[in-house]
Amino acid sequence: MIGATDIQNILYKVTQSLGIETYQEGDTPEGKVTEDRAIVRSCSLSSGTYFLKSLANINLYVPDLPTGADLVRLNTLEREAMETYDVTSCHDGTWYTLSVDSTSVEEEEGMDAHYINVKILFEVLNEK
Repeated sequence: MIGATDIQNILYKVTQSLGIETYQEGDTPEGKVTEDRAIVRSCSLSSGTYFLKSLANINLYVPDLPTGADLVRLNTLEREAMETYDVTSCHDGTWYTLSVDSTSVEEEEGMDAHYINVKILFEVLNEK
């Protein structure tokens, strides 16, 4: 069986494949964003007949340019995320899939950065 902490760890490993510094919720650097970074935030699992489901958030931060948001870099990360978070695999004998549910561009005020909020649908095969 896969639990909420397993989901967080799986998403952390998948996010690292983007090649940017990756942090889990609660272990994030303070201060302004000076280089690309990702923060993984998972949520609880909801029960279901065939699948247990969880919606998680991955925030992909990009430092602002002197003129504002670096829309080119944000677009690149968003496209990479769409490919990276399309996974079917097995963890400790339990099958799961993850996919992008939605994306949005957000501003992080006071940190001189914008980020792509990637909402991930994580489904775990409910085998009993």
